[in-house]
Amino acid sequence: MEFSTMAGWLTTIACMFCACTSKPESVPFYVTAHRGASGWAPENTLAAFTKAIELGSDYSELDVRLSKDGVVVLSHDDSLRRTTGQSGAVWDYTLEELKTFDAGSWFGPEFAGEKIPTLQEVMRLVKGKMKLNIEVKISRKEPEIVQKVIEVIRQEGFDKDCMITSFDQATVEKVIELAPDLPAGLIFSETTKADVFAGPWPILSVRFSAVNEAFVVKARKAGKRIHVWTVNDEQKMRDLLALKVDGIITNYPDRLRKVLTETRLKS
Repeated sequence: MEFSTMAGWLTTIACMFCACTSKPESVPFYVTAHRGASGWAPENTLAAFTKAIELGSDYSELDVRLSKDGVVVLSHDDSLRRTTGQSGAVWDYTLEELKTFDAGSWFGPEFAGEKIPTLQEVMRLVKGKMKLNIEVKISRKEPEIVQKVIEVIRQEGFDKDCMITSFDQATVEKVIELAPDLPAGLIFSETTKADVFAGPWPILSVRFSAVNEAFVVKARKAGKRIHVWTVNDEQKMRDLLALKVDGIITNYPDRLRKVLTETRLKS
């Protein structure tokens, strides 16, 4: 084979590989704050979401559960101990009772008195300023949570400004069944299950350690968008940007915004 022919063949193969790992240029990259700007303010509080907006976040991830009286509220843990010092689980208390708890002092005295917010309150705070990645936490105590979350989204006109994600495959499938117009994503930390690429969800929300070129190739071939969690190291952010993922979730959105700006200036 002549050198010129071989060079052309190798170039073609390289271009094919790049096409598999690349996303369309029209698809934006999203800076996503993790539970609000949780490196700077207590997670899942209005203070954290206000800070996330201030730091230039496109999205904020948050975690939802149901109160005893069926209101969608924010909490990563089912237990209230870590963030409020209270005993029991979120679903053991009514919204009125939950609102008496201090969800900020554990992070710092300057946040004393921060309350557990409802999903509705967060949406009204961020509307027109930042979108939401709503992670649905699942428990046998909260079987109707998916329907409740969708109701709040519809009531607040947030249909175009959110995605719904969960570690629980059945929950994601329920979202797609009840609200096929809302972007849905499966969250996972490893890729041993082949069905993460074959499932009906358009978004893969994946732990950073599982993301490499091979993963990106498979995801693109399956038509999936890739959102990576939770990344606070600047070099890891650069590595993921080089792989052209669709979004990175971080406790420090200002750090990611800086890295993104530097990367774009160099390109």
